Amino acid sequence: MERQKAIEIRGLTKVYKNQRGIRDIDLDVYEGDIFALLGPNGAGKTTAMKIMTGMMAPDAGDIRIFGHSIRTDFEKALAPVGCIVETASHYNYLTAADNLRVVARFYGLQDPARIDQVLEITGIRKYKNEKVSAFSLGMKQRLGIAAAILPHPRLLVLDEPLNGLDVEGMVEMRNLIKGLAASENTTFFISSHLVHDVERTCDRIGVLLDGRMVGVSNTADILRDHATLESFFMSEVDRHGKL
Repeated sequence: MERQKAIEIRGLTKVYKNQRGIRDIDLDVYEGDIFALLGPNGAGKTTAMKIMTGMMAPDAGDIRIFGHSIRTDFEKALAPVGCIVETASHYNYLTAADNLRVVARFYGLQDPARIDQVLEITGIRKYKNEKVSAFSLGMKQRLGIAAAILPHPRLLVLDEPLNGLDVEGMVEMRNLIKGLAASENTTFFISSHLVHDVERTCDRIGVLLDGRMVGVSNTADILRDHATLESFFMSEVDRHGKL
């Protein structure tokens, strides 16, 4: 049975005055994927994600999310999407639980048990009544994901979710992503420049260099032909020009 496309990107282009940006990106991400957009800083990963989540308009091209165009059917396209782009935003003077109650009101959610459920899923339920101002970066990342999954999104878009975490935090975040994919059947679209963590987390990978998509492969296929994802990535860099 053919899997449904969660994301279809066609001809996506956004070029800034300094000529950086993304150019003519085509990409399919399928329901159930843990997909990573892998590339160095400045490659255009965040630009693509901002367009995908309605934070920026493209110069050309389109993105369809579960069949709905962000250009012509924006509300339906974004309805099944949760996201953290750049950094998760919180009210530091509120508790973790109160932050999620604010989010729940925004979505019109009426089930208070869901707040405890997402806090449990993300491993911070025991801190629910602590103010976010006292949270570590890793705990704030977890709270951001708790907020993003609160309305049961089918697709979760995470921009550099491992940035700034210590080793323990990275391991916990990897396990959290894989656990959500299994327990909530969530499709993930993740950006990262951390090759080793992508190798351990994601099952499909697209390499973005200088604003262009240079290849999309299954992680298992890459590792059959290369000792590590890092060696594959460096071979793509060499093949398409030095960074």
